[in-house]
Amino acid sequence: MQLIHFPYTKSNNRLLVLDYIRRNENCSRAEIAKAFGFSRSTVSLLVEKLLQNNMVKEMGLGASTAEGGRKGTNLAFNYQSYSVIGVDVTNSSVLCVLTDLAGQVLKKVSLPPVLDVSLCAQKIVNFYQECNHNESPILGIGVSVPSIVDHTKSIVIDAPSLGWKSVNFKAELKKYIPIPIFINNDVDSAALGEHWIGKGASTDHFFYLSIGTGIGSAIISDGRLVPGFQYSAGEIGYFVDKEDLDHDNTYKFGKFGSFEHKVIHLLQEYKEKRSLEKDLVIDVSIALANVISLLNPERVIIGGQKSNQLMEIMDSIRTYIKRFSPLQTTIEKASLNHKASSIGVISYVIEKSFYHILVEKGGIPIGK
Repeated sequence: MQLIHFPYTKSNNRLLVLDYIRRNENCSRAEIAKAFGFSRSTVSLLVEKLLQNNMVKEMGLGASTAEGGRKGTNLAFNYQSYSVIGVDVTNSSVLCVLTDLAGQVLKKVSLPPVLDVSLCAQKIVNFYQECNHNESPILGIGVSVPSIVDHTKSIVIDAPSLGWKSVNFKAELKKYIPIPIFINNDVDSAALGEHWIGKGASTDHFFYLSIGTGIGSAIISDGRLVPGFQYSAGEIGYFVDKEDLDHDNTYKFGKFGSFEHKVIHLLQEYKEKRSLEKDLVIDVSIALANVISLLNPERVIIGGQKSNQLMEIMDSIRTYIKRFSPLQTTIEKASLNHKASSIGVISYVIEKSFYHILVEKGGIPIGK
């Protein structure tokens, strides 16, 4: 499991200590004091608050110190202290998942698609209310959507497959849900999921390509998602080539990009007639070769509903990529499948919400 990055500064001592305990299982108060140069009394006060909030648990006595001093009590991160809800909204389903802080699924419900904004929000509210009787308080809710998302205003800018434009989905949920709510792009969320507990857990540098109703991508660099200016990095569906210029293909608001439209069409032809395979291989190969040359990822991870179709011709794609780019990379299929976005948006919630709880709220649980 890849550790989620907590956003902290040196003044956020409680978050610093919690993150250290999470990264160093069965550590002592003395080790924490030494790591940060804190006094023993300061560490004791910080740990006491974390124990009160059930975020940390004591694990018994550790080893004696090198000087033969008294054994300290070991501390461990409590992955059951909170639960988190992740929701993946698509035009084929609304997948709702409840997990603990380690990503272990506690409850999962797949609902029929709901394209009406208010009705979709109500389905998520119903799931929240069902889960709110859970033993662990709910830390927050994350919703992934197939759209560029303005994170400063929580606006779903343009989701063609849902028919949503300029929708403040967070505001719809906030009418009924009092805990933190975060909206994130579906492909970004899927990449975060793979980085947390999937195929990307062992690397901090990978490119995630999603093939489904449309095409999207996300970039993980130095262990972090690259959002881009205006949170739009990874919009690979709008890649263009000379053919687009020749045919005067231009982007129109609310429409799929030209590369996206082309590849989805070729995939459909390949699936139904086993035709146009070479065209599909070349188009995808050129796109990935350019990405690999530009970003130098350790891996390219292929996910989404139609990833299996693309993996059928991956040997041919790899051959072309070796011709087009001198850089070496591993290309493999994602492991979380349909759960990737709902699990990934949970990791996004965890990263954002711990700062809210430990710093802004002073360590007060805000779940139930």
